[in-house]
Amino acid sequence: AATAGIGWRHAASALVGPAAGILPATLFAGLSPLIRAEFRFSVVWIGLGVSIFFLTSSLISPLAGRLSESVGSQRGLWIGMGISITSLLGIGLVSDGLVAVCLFLSFAGFGNATIQTAANIALARGVRQDRRGLAFGLKQAAVPVATAIGGFSVPAIGLTIGWRAAFVGSAIVALVAMLLPAPTTAPERGGDGRPPRLWPVPRSLWLLTIGIALGAGAANAMTSYLVESSIRGGWSVAQAGTFLGLGSILGIIARIITGAASDHISGS
Repeated sequence: AATAGIGWRHAASALVGPAAGILPATLFAGLSPLIRAEFRFSVVWIGLGVSIFFLTSSLISPLAGRLSESVGSQRGLWIGMGISITSLLGIGLVSDGLVAVCLFLSFAGFGNATIQTAANIALARGVRQDRRGLAFGLKQAAVPVATAIGGFSVPAIGLTIGWRAAFVGSAIVALVAMLLPAPTTAPERGGDGRPPRLWPVPRSLWLLTIGIALGAGAANAMTSYLVESSIRGGWSVAQAGTFLGLGSILGIIARIITGAASDHISGS
């Protein structure tokens, strides 16, 4: 039963896990000018790499959600973060071209789907209803947190140590965060002792999925090309990365405020 408020374990789980899940894509987009300079590929392929990540996430999400239901939210988070960390290390240490980067981004998409669904389960079951808006606002703020890291890593790490160091450093931070205790939910079982059925999906959920996809599509397209577009507009690489980071901070604030406000709105 979801009877607790938002403790530090729920807040950390809502922010750290989902941020780690999406980091491979946001780092790739933010550091794309430096990655392109080494691997020499067209700007068009930035969109392809990010699309591969999110396509994998979308296709695998129903199965990832079922996995998290079966093993519990904490194990689901561990599995997803392990995949994300492996992907970050793979891109930073062994990638030798665009094909390798895209393969690791696809693998990271599986980890992101597992993390997001596991975090949803932990918050939905572990936080009481009148605090879920704030809880999910924190979770959604994890996306611009990852984007901010991708933006600020350009002047702080990419232009000083190198873009590979940003991926490796993020993997190390995610590994440390993985050791934090996460809220635990028991595996969900139906009346016959089996995991709950996946289908049929309610019509309202399909409509909600379409609406979220349209909003996320606009946001992801903008953040994927914001650095490259800013550079083509005359900004330096450092300025473009910082711009992405500062814009992401506004996104973090807006999502938390919106989530908290929704706790005080009656009706659906």
